[in-house]
Amino acid sequence: MLANATRKPLLLVILISIFFFGVASSSSLAYAYLTITSPTEDQQIPVGSAFHINGTSRAANGTNHCVVAVIINAIRPYQKVIPVGTNGTNDYTSWQFISDPNYATAKLGQNKITAKYSCFPNSDINNKLPNYVKYHSVNITGIGQQPQQTSSIPPSPPSPPAASTKNTGGNIVNEPKHSKIIK
Repeated sequence: MLANATRKPLLLVILISIFFFGVASSSSLAYAYLTITSPTEDQQIPVGSAFHINGTSRAANGTNHCVVAVIINAIRPYQKVIPVGTNGTNDYTSWQFISDPNYATAKLGQNKITAKYSCFPNSDINNKLPNYVKYHSVNITGIGQQPQQTSSIPPSPPSPPAASTKNTGGNIVNEPKHSKIIK
């Protein structure tokens, strides 16, 4: 019975240690961020046009290799962005993407742009197993002329000809073309 009583506190100490080490090792990742800076939320873009996407990010820590990719209207695969930070070709603190009309353009109505920030351990040179992923999305509105709508109401039949006037020798009678006159 005494051995069982000492195991519970030991187990509690182990669990608390695992929790604190886990929080400490992931706390540096909590400071990573990703933002799409352009286009802005609800910005209007002409339908069918290609557009630029710009953004910023901050690396989680020095033991990770991080990359950014974007997706437009859920059309896969994610597209690589161009890092344009001041520290070289792997600096995603500032990045851009120019949409390719062969990939995606603005469609009429709501369009969703999502940026994906993935960090990989430096030991993962093939970028296969990210240890941190963050997303940021904005919705833009495609504007332009809508296609002409066709009416679902059939066209009206032509109007019947006007009533004719006949001279029957004394009285003038106006009668519709298809009516019968009883004499």
